[in-house]
Amino acid sequence: MIQVVRSPLIAALVLLAIAAVIPALYFSYEIADLEYNITAARQAASQAKQARGIVDKSDQSIASFTAVALELSHEERASVLQETNRHLADLQEAFRYLEPLTKQVLTQSDFAELEERIASAQHHWEEIQEQANDGMGETEKTFHFLKIFKDTLFLRDVLTRVELFATAVAEDKTEKSLQQVKVVSRSFVFTFAVAGALALLACLCLYLHAQFVKRSERELRSRGAELYERDIRFKAAVENMPHGLVVFDNEQKVVICNRTFAKMYGLRLGQSGPGTPLRSILEHRQDIGTNPTNIANFIETRLAQVAEQRAAYTLHDLSDGRVVAVHDQPMPGGGLMAIHEDVTERRKAELRIAHLAHHDALTGLPNRVRFLEELNKALMQADAGRLAVLCLDLDNFKSINDTLGHPVGDELLIAVAERLTGSLSDNDVIARLGGDEFAIVLVEGGELERSAAVSQRIIDALMPRLN
Repeated sequence: MIQVVRSPLIAALVLLAIAAVIPALYFSYEIADLEYNITAARQAASQAKQARGIVDKSDQSIASFTAVALELSHEERASVLQETNRHLADLQEAFRYLEPLTKQVLTQSDFAELEERIASAQHHWEEIQEQANDGMGETEKTFHFLKIFKDTLFLRDVLTRVELFATAVAEDKTEKSLQQVKVVSRSFVFTFAVAGALALLACLCLYLHAQFVKRSERELRSRGAELYERDIRFKAAVENMPHGLVVFDNEQKVVICNRTFAKMYGLRLGQSGPGTPLRSILEHRQDIGTNPTNIANFIETRLAQVAEQRAAYTLHDLSDGRVVAVHDQPMPGGGLMAIHEDVTERRKAELRIAHLAHHDALTGLPNRVRFLEELNKALMQADAGRLAVLCLDLDNFKSINDTLGHPVGDELLIAVAERLTGSLSDNDVIARLGGDEFAIVLVEGGELERSAAVSQRIIDALMPRLN
């Protein structure tokens, strides 16, 4: 599970944000909608109440008209007329207030008729007012009152319909508000249950994150200890290896350098530490006298080799007689690793082996293989008639080995080899072919006289008694 949730902390924060934001947004929307429905219900109820009041006033106006029709006294009629005038004004004001609601109840033709009835009632009232002082007859007044009465009845009917519609709207809005309250209540419980579940999931993620962090810390500590131990082992291996090791970066500065390298070239502790430029090391070696003598302009040559960062193998002959083999190996990320190996003894052993391969181990003279090589070389270089080959052996040598022993015979061969070598010039070649057999190549002995003279000189050299 921890491997799947790679960022439990981020997941927990996201879940907490969702758990907090979604209910807030949802309830803000639902509460705003509920407030709108409640306001609409209140407005519809107010309109119904207003319509009910106007209907009551219309009933009063109708009663007043009836009283007028029954011929009240002059003072009472005047009071009724004034009251009726106020009622008509209230009717006009009410219809202006209820005009949006009225348009929802009436058709367009009914609404036009309503406006005509209001205008007609107002017209008849104005007629009564204008002719009240002109001696209008009772018949004519009754006619106008009846017209007003008829218009008022129509208005009462319209107001009653408006009242019923407003009451229905209020009840519908109220019912919707109650239903919405139930829905919001259920949604409240559900949403907070979801939010609680998300919060629990977030807590689980936080717990997983804490476990992940703890395990990561343990792994880091374990890896740190392992890396520290590896570093110690690596440093011990580098410092105790028999070869000199130095690693340079892309800027030709020291990254790693062991004590063997510094000791090999006589460098002090601070002259080959990390960050030391290669040029500085080469200059110190030049001052000390440990730069190779077989490479001209060594400092610039070595700088160019390191800059190329390619594998190479070079032998450096130092002025003190040592031979150092340098193995250059480029690093994967750039830079160069150089291993300096003191191969002085190896070179000496190789030279000794090469010498033994072509020389006699007892006398040090060239052996049969070397003699044939030198003879072929002399044949290729000598002019016609200017080359001579002498072959000789020792008489009764076997009896010396048998009577005096092989050590005495070996001493005899060594002494013979020395006397033969002393009888020849530097250009001549003498070799021991095996046993008591020797061969001589006279490079300039083509003349018979010289060959005879060398042969006599050899016999003279071997004649004195050997102790």
